Amino acid sequence: DRTMNTTANLHSLCIMENYYSPELVVATSEPNAVVLPKVDYDYDIHSPIQGIYWDETFEADVDPETGLSNVSYASMPIGGRRQSRQWEDTGDSTWAIVSNRGVEEGNTDDADVYESSLTLEIHGSQRQWFGNVCYNDNHVSYESSFRPSNVRYTSGGETHRDNIFRNDLGDPNQTNGTDVYITIVLEMDEEGHSFESSWD
Repeated sequence: DRTMNTTANLHSLCIMENYYSPELVVATSEPNAVVLPKVDYDYDIHSPIQGIYWDETFEADVDPETGLSNVSYASMPIGGRRQSRQWEDTGDSTWAIVSNRGVEEGNTDDADVYESSLTLEIHGSQRQWFGNVCYNDNHVSYESSFRPSNVRYTSGGETHRDNIFRNDLGDPNQTNGTDVYITIVLEMDEEGHSFESSWD
């Protein structure tokens, strides 16, 4: 059921499988008041025989007005071509799959949109984004730009630096692009091709 491929479920499953703890997915410098560690994560609910694989009360909506989130980080949507090409052991050192979240749709053109995002305060000031980016070969790099120097996409025969928080090759709510796109997925459609994101 591809509708289950949300950011909250991704992390909740990993926590249930003891890959990491609920505290680890909330940045220690998290500035958003609606982002809090899941201190009451229910490990006892796990029952594969009943189809229960994670704590479904784990949340990932960082909207400071209406949201509640137990995770600070964004990830590549699990759907479409991105899922089939990169949510596997490719060892691709240029394909980012998880990072500190960015501003809405990687907007660097509108200073008001960019500088009003709480995400800038996680590792820096209210003026410039800094974040840890994990790539598909398992290395992590501390970046200061939405366009890391090693992440590129090709369009019309030309290569461009890729904004990892924007779907540079299509609709921002689609999973079928071939460039890197990291976001927080709130809802995924049944086909795994479109989704709803959360930003702050």
